[in-house]
Amino acid sequence: MNNHQWDIITQTGLQFFGKMSASISHEIKNALAIINESAGLLSDLSNISISNGMPLSPEKSKSIADKMSNQIKRANDIVKSMNQLAHSPDEAVNQINLCDLVQLIIRLSHRFASMKVVTLNLNCSDNSISVTTNPFLLEALIFHCLECSMGLLEKGAQLDISLEKTQQGAMVSFKPFEIQNLSTTFPSEKENALIKMLNITLNINNDEKSIILNIPIDYGNALG
Repeated sequence: MNNHQWDIITQTGLQFFGKMSASISHEIKNALAIINESAGLLSDLSNISISNGMPLSPEKSKSIADKMSNQIKRANDIVKSMNQLAHSPDEAVNQINLCDLVQLIIRLSHRFASMKVVTLNLNCSDNSISVTTNPFLLEALIFHCLECSMGLLEKGAQLDISLEKTQQGAMVSFKPFEIQNLSTTFPSEKENALIKMLNITLNINNDEKSIILNIPIDYGNALG
């Protein structure tokens, strides 16, 4: 792999991490805004109750408290996913559970899917599928495939992501979308650099209208 390809991989990885970090911070900010709004409402109701000498409605208090609790859980889940992503580059080569990795990227892509009004549906036929690879770069490639596929769907559509175990490793497919809109735009130089680095085969199935990634069980051994 030449210096130009290494530069592309480095830039792609940084862009992926930056885009995810920006989306995560936006999600956390939204959760905090709702908590702050709920706390303000509770404070206002308490002041009104004190001024009028009337007890605060238990039902109303519980409703506000539940709303705040839900947002705290939401923020905690987001931070957990962010922590997983942040630790992805810890090991350049590691054995990973592929279903867990794809689920992580789907969770982190929730905001992007919501903005495009697209539903992401994961079907993992075997929850024990594992491969030895570069986790961070594979996450970046999975996200690029998701992002490309979502961009080709109409509002309200569903994107099916399927994982299957193969003799050589595993297969991840993304469908459905309009193939005619894809041929000249995907894979780009960025995806091709990741594909080469990870020794993955990418196919576009015109009959099933899907992007298919064939991932080796051990990309280091596959590279020879």
